[in-house]
Amino acid sequence: MSDAPLGAGHLGEPTDRDQAMTRSEEELLVDTVKRPAERVRVRKRIVTEEVTVTVPLRREELTIERVAEGSAVAGTAAVAGDGPLVIELHREEYEVVKRVIPVERVRITKELLVEEHEVSGKIRKEQIEFEAGPGPTA
Repeated sequence: MSDAPLGAGHLGEPTDRDQAMTRSEEELLVDTVKRPAERVRVRKRIVTEEVTVTVPLRREELTIERVAEGSAVAGTAAVAGDGPLVIELHREEYEVVKRVIPVERVRITKELLVEEHEVSGKIRKEQIEFEAGPGPTA
């Protein structure tokens, strides 16, 4: 017989007395999967509203002033002849012009938020039990 301790072979080799058992257990692995959650549509729409603006309009009027013959009126020019006198009168009219001006720029971005969630599940573990029985009888 060999003087080697029980369970040890020569130079670390197993002997026929070596016995082994592997104990295993489950591990809970959690991964994430990216899936579409919702679809958001961004669009512009046109809203029509009534706008009222007050605009001052000017016009010329003709004023006739009768002055006695021979009186000098300051600021008047002598009119030659008795022919017809034509004076053109003017007035302002409003003109509506619409133009588009940029008033606001809207920037749209996506933001990634991280929420912590606890995930639990049952896992199984193997246990090794030892039973001692009566030894061999001699």
